[in-house]
Amino acid sequence: MRKLLAFLVIALMVAASACAQQKSTDADQSAGQADASSSGGLVLVKGGAFKDTNSNYYGKSVADFYIGQYEVTQKEWTDVMGSNPSQFTGGNLPVQMVSWYDAVAYCNNRSLKEGLEPYYTIDENKQDPHNQSPNDTVKWTVTTNPGANGYRLPTEMEWEYAASGGQKSKSYTYSGSNSADEAVWYWRNAGDHFITGDWNWPAIESNHDQPQAVGARKRMNWAYTICPAM
Repeated sequence: MRKLLAFLVIALMVAASACAQQKSTDADQSAGQADASSSGGLVLVKGGAFKDTNSNYYGKSVADFYIGQYEVTQKEWTDVMGSNPSQFTGGNLPVQMVSWYDAVAYCNNRSLKEGLEPYYTIDENKQDPHNQSPNDTVKWTVTTNPGANGYRLPTEMEWEYAASGGQKSKSYTYSGSNSADEAVWYWRNAGDHFITGDWNWPAIESNHDQPQAVGARKRMNWAYTICPAM
């Protein structure tokens, strides 16, 4: 699956390296109003019960967590991993063409670079018997170290809680808006002009659709442009 996932899906997946150990002493941050610049690009998401009525997790509770404000950029990826696998290149563009295995390796490498204990144990020489996907050429055995203070990917519940706006959720259809064109870059609006009509690959190619710089669309339902965190 390493090179098969669409860049938008990958951008969303990798966006969420969350640092479980990071604490803030700032009063505004403890109230859920963190400035990403004060916490290494991470923002605090205040936990609680899901407010988003559209979610399958509605009513279930999540603890406080930190999460990256934006997708992992190509510059951030290259600084940690030493190379850039992206098809569409640009330092402030989200990294593309990476798998889940690449993402956990990035988390560990970034942890080591910052003097933190890696959250994952990765055995590249032992194949994961649970991974039966014919699309994955890499099937490392990956286990977690819950007591570690390094970076990790968010759980599905954490990511959805963050994307829906946490305790400030207004149950929008998309993250921060009921309009896809306000909230996200996608096949209609990520090219030279806005595409109308049905999904059409030749039209998308001729429109030069590609990833856009991080932080240029509405996010969450917060009064500030931040993404919930651990």
